[in-house]
Amino acid sequence: MKLLISGMSNTGKTSLLNTLEDVLILANDGKNYPFKQPHVNVGVINTAEEFISIVDQSLGKYNEKYNKLPKFLVIDSISKTLLDIEAHYLRTINSFPYGTIGKDISATMNYVQNEVVPEGINIIFVSHAFKDDQDLSLVNAGGSWGKKGGILSEVDEAIYIEIKGKKRLVTMKNHKLARSLVYTGDDTVNVDNFNLNDYVNTLLENQHEAQEWCL
Repeated sequence: MKLLISGMSNTGKTSLLNTLEDVLILANDGKNYPFKQPHVNVGVINTAEEFISIVDQSLGKYNEKYNKLPKFLVIDSISKTLLDIEAHYLRTINSFPYGTIGKDISATMNYVQNEVVPEGINIIFVSHAFKDDQDLSLVNAGGSWGKKGGILSEVDEAIYIEIKGKKRLVTMKNHKLARSLVYTGDDTVNVDNFNLNDYVNTLLENQHEAQEWCL
């Protein structure tokens, strides 16, 4: 399973991760991860090769310490990863950099899908969102990869966090940046009533039931 968590910069996306169990957090969002969960603090990721090396090493350290791989791998944040890759090639390639940018981002996503997920690891991407002329979008790299849907097109499930008045709300479906094919609960709940660990395990149970019908 691949899940996307997105929201504006002040909505507390990272705080939802605190309930996750059997998890490894890859924190590259410019600040140290604050919670008592297995994590690796990472600086700038310039290329797909660097991303793959960091994930491999981090999973290796987790396996060495716990004698197993994590149930969940969190990339906090994927939007920072994409922007770092884009910025690197804009600095280093003078002409037509977006072909290389697109290839590197595709290589990053292919590695996650074809190397990490088959190990039984579920992926949770964290992404920033923004409003441009009142249109809500995810922070994304430019070029052809972004035009095909960006990270939202790469995940099975997506939730969106927003602040309305004094409430912080989590939306699971029927929203531009939130969708679920298997969750049957309320569309939106108060964050105080939302446990991410329970939510993702419910998704996994429903997906496992669907897989039993796969021919």
